[in-house]
Amino acid sequence: MSRLWRTKSIEQSIADTDEPGRRLRRDLTAWDLTVFGVAVVVGAGIFTLAASTAGDLSGPAVTLSFVIAAIACGLAALCYAEFASTVPVAGSAYTFAYASFGEFLAWILGWDLVLEFSLAAAVVAKGWSTYLQQAVGHLGADIHTTVDVGGVALDWGSILIVAALTVLLATGTKLSAHVSMVITAIKVAVVLLVVVVGAAYINAANYTPFVPPSTPAPEERANVESSLLAYVLGDVGTQYGWYGVLAGASIVFFAFIGFDVVATTAEETRRPQRDLPRGILGSLVIVTVLYLATSLVITGMAGYEELKTQPDGTRATLATAFSALGVDWAAAVIAFGALAGLTTVVMVMMLGQTRVLFAMSRDRLLPASWSKTGRHGTPVRATIGVGVFVALLAGVFPAARLEEMVNVGTLFAFVLVSGGVLVLRRTRPDLPRGFRAPGVPFVPILAIVACVWLMVNLTVLTWLRFLAWMALGVLIYLAYGYRHSKLGRSVSLCGQWQTERMPALRSRTSTHGRTMAGARALWRATGMTDDDFGKPIVAIANSYTQFVPGHVHLKDLGEIVAESISEAGGVSKEFHTIAVDDGIAMGHAGMLYSLPSREIIADSVEYMVNAHCADALVCISNCDKITPGMLLAAMRLNIPTVFVSGGPMEAGRTVSVDGVVTRRLDLIDAMVASADEGVSDDELASVERSACPTCGSCSGMFTANSMNCLTEAIGLALPGNGSVLATHSARRDLFRRAGEVVVDLARRYYDGDDESVLPRRIADRHAFDNAMSLDVAMGGSTNTVLHLLAAAREGGVDFSVEDIDAISRRVPCLAKIAPNSPDYYMEDVHRAGGIPAIMGELHRAGLLHSDVGSIHSASLDEWLTEWDIRSGGASQAALELFHAAPGGVRTTQPFSTDNRWSSLDTDAESGCIRAADHAYSADGGLAVLSGNLAPDGCVVKTAGVPEENLVFAGPARVFESQESAVAGILDGTVTAGDVVVIRYEGPKGGPGMQEMLHPTSFLKGRKLGRACALITDGRFSGGTSGLSIGHISPEAAGGGVIALVADGDRIELDIPARTIRLCVSDDELDARRIEEEKRDRPYTPVDRDRTVSTALRAYAAMTTAASDGAYRRIP
Repeated sequence: MSRLWRTKSIEQSIADTDEPGRRLRRDLTAWDLTVFGVAVVVGAGIFTLAASTAGDLSGPAVTLSFVIAAIACGLAALCYAEFASTVPVAGSAYTFAYASFGEFLAWILGWDLVLEFSLAAAVVAKGWSTYLQQAVGHLGADIHTTVDVGGVALDWGSILIVAALTVLLATGTKLSAHVSMVITAIKVAVVLLVVVVGAAYINAANYTPFVPPSTPAPEERANVESSLLAYVLGDVGTQYGWYGVLAGASIVFFAFIGFDVVATTAEETRRPQRDLPRGILGSLVIVTVLYLATSLVITGMAGYEELKTQPDGTRATLATAFSALGVDWAAAVIAFGALAGLTTVVMVMMLGQTRVLFAMSRDRLLPASWSKTGRHGTPVRATIGVGVFVALLAGVFPAARLEEMVNVGTLFAFVLVSGGVLVLRRTRPDLPRGFRAPGVPFVPILAIVACVWLMVNLTVLTWLRFLAWMALGVLIYLAYGYRHSKLGRSVSLCGQWQTERMPALRSRTSTHGRTMAGARALWRATGMTDDDFGKPIVAIANSYTQFVPGHVHLKDLGEIVAESISEAGGVSKEFHTIAVDDGIAMGHAGMLYSLPSREIIADSVEYMVNAHCADALVCISNCDKITPGMLLAAMRLNIPTVFVSGGPMEAGRTVSVDGVVTRRLDLIDAMVASADEGVSDDELASVERSACPTCGSCSGMFTANSMNCLTEAIGLALPGNGSVLATHSARRDLFRRAGEVVVDLARRYYDGDDESVLPRRIADRHAFDNAMSLDVAMGGSTNTVLHLLAAAREGGVDFSVEDIDAISRRVPCLAKIAPNSPDYYMEDVHRAGGIPAIMGELHRAGLLHSDVGSIHSASLDEWLTEWDIRSGGASQAALELFHAAPGGVRTTQPFSTDNRWSSLDTDAESGCIRAADHAYSADGGLAVLSGNLAPDGCVVKTAGVPEENLVFAGPARVFESQESAVAGILDGTVTAGDVVVIRYEGPKGGPGMQEMLHPTSFLKGRKLGRACALITDGRFSGGTSGLSIGHISPEAAGGGVIALVADGDRIELDIPARTIRLCVSDDELDARRIEEEKRDRPYTPVDRDRTVSTALRAYAAMTTAASDGAYRRIP
């Protein structure tokens, strides 16, 4: 139970104001704050309480009642001013109590403020409704703001004002301040007019006796209706006399409620240390002067007995005195002034309540969603919730005697705030204080005494109701707040020893113990506080860059993950990696850096995570080598990890090329068209402008999307990761859930020693088999072979090219997506159920291992039952997710569309995703070939090979670089029937193993796509299709047979037989090898002009063969 009294440090409270997605906009000035104070205070009190309290309790001495209440408020206001300038955070007294008395009393006080503000707003809203009826009556119309609805008296007037003010408050605090300023000016003018006019009607005789002699209280105010003090002393209580003056002070105290609301806007104040004390004290001084003047005028105009409450319950108001003297025009002015006055009271009371709820929600004592801010920097959900609650109270429930309930709650808050000043002066004398209350400790003590005295003069019934409300609050706290508390989930070191068990987090290395004081000092400089030490530190590896369309939208998405991590009880720290765009780097020396960047990315993630001892990892990836690089890092680090990608772009839309209308298109269409001499410059420009319409990874099953799908299949990403479009709002939920899941994984591992959540336990041999099966079934990029082999080696998984060959022989091709087919793109895969649908078809065909888990499901069966839309038991969440459709609007913004497919594609016979018994081919979309030209194997994407090209033979046309091959294709050197051989482009020979997308695209542009084959020790883009065979191993630079091929040699390719053969005798090959090794620099290109940088030479020195994944092997 020690958690009940844990305090939240000032530093933590201030740091929380910068929590992503929960930042309030700082717009308010000292003048705005003063106006808010006057706006909320000058309302119900001045228009009703002065007259009714004089008539029922105090007589002319009601002025003294106001003085006593003002003194109590003034003393408390000095304490509020010090606290607000020291802790400029939303929540007012709640936040102050958290810093000084601990969580339990903070909750009690927060719950108390909910009572104060909600009931006050409801009471005043009902008063507004009454004045609306009167004001309209003065205009000659007769309306009734209460109507009977099914036997319930519904006050539509109060509902109307609350609804309007809810919209206003949600729109922005600064706008609310402007509206408040105008209305406040009107009502203050009305009050001043009333004071000036009323002074002319003062009869000095009405002030005598100033303190009427006490008389027994009416029978209805005996027992529980008497004051607590009178009840305890055994007195029946009195009207008038000094008891009456004190009781009156307890009542008119309601008129001063409001300056504490100013403190709730601390977080929205531009210069809170200076402006908050000015706003609090300035507004209190102004309204005190107005109240004293008004009370003197009203009791001078009418005898106090004329101001008594009538037998029917009608209470005297400011207008009563004027009506009694026949000054009806003044009564009309007062009605309109009250209408204006009460408007701002309701508004500012609601503002105060939303900020208290906001603060409690941010501390997770209430649901976290209530503290999310909208685009105007206001807590929209909390504001709407408050509006609904207040409207319900005001519109449906009677409001009798609720002023006293409000008073006891406010006085209780004042007592704790005043006491809190004493506590913090003693415990934290070092805190910078923009304002210091004078006369400490005497002023706070006097404030406490004055407030307690006013409290005991409230009725017993009020106390009973108050205690019942507090008891309800305690139950809610124990049921929800205690279990979800953000502070309660953390362990505070406070620079010494922890008070609760601290899980064995990796981050303990830099956050725990006396010797780590320096490290903690630096952590604090990043925004961490005492309360963060002991929470899991989650590294967010974001690959945002403006160079890559698949990453250009990732800049702010890390904040969504960070916000979710914080909500779940973790601490997020974001960093960025490099990201190379293969498409932009294509066709020039830039492509040499693409594959080596995979290792650089893996290293950078490892460096950042291990250097800072992070406990868990979220990888925000998307394009070609970024996802593989992060996957290698995850397997190395073996800490709880979640992948979430930026998502695929939408497919390009309709264009006409050479008279042929293309329904949809992508990057490859632009490359092909550029080599087609029949395409005009205008047509090419049209393709160029239409091919890549949005942010996201390229729209087909290229390398980026293949790898994002594979991280989903291997179990390290959430369902939908590979297929939800970058532009669809549904992807936002993936980022949010990533933060939740990674903290849950961290807890399971560090708190529960559950190693099943670690990457190497999730991505085991069976998971790699399943991922490769998916790759083969969907005709993924051949680059995935390299990346899965490398990731397996990083994770110690025995997985080889021979295993991939075996999988490719038994797993059928279930989907053909661009570039393998012009009919389907990633958006179609998603509509057909995404990766769970393909996995489901494979599972039903008995082609997957079932004994695998994931970051989100304990087993494959559990995953597919919930997320495979063809399983028959898919969840509603799955059905909603896969309805996400493209927006069809050019944009670089994520989550920019909410479009939905009208129906899902569940056609297993001829749809985008087919069942195994309706497969495109019995074997898969990828194949591993071997033979004398590639003893260690090579790879072809069979899903992209036309059926007539599955067996092919022809003379070799040899090129020693990609550049020379491109020149040969474009100048006509390459002719139909040739087998284009591009060598010295392997991992060592390039170095860097370039992609040959330009040569394959230009072959298609020259109408040779089906007439030629292309083989290389380099690799291919995921956008490649056609008879293109890559990864020939050993490579030319490694002494492979491909280095010995000569122009005209016959090469035979047989994909069904999985063979690749150079039709040259062994003797001839031996002779060629002898000649090759006589050269000064054997196994190097003869005449290639290429600059190889230090970075590339370093890669070449350590890289392995493509058949091993081209990963870095350290000598």
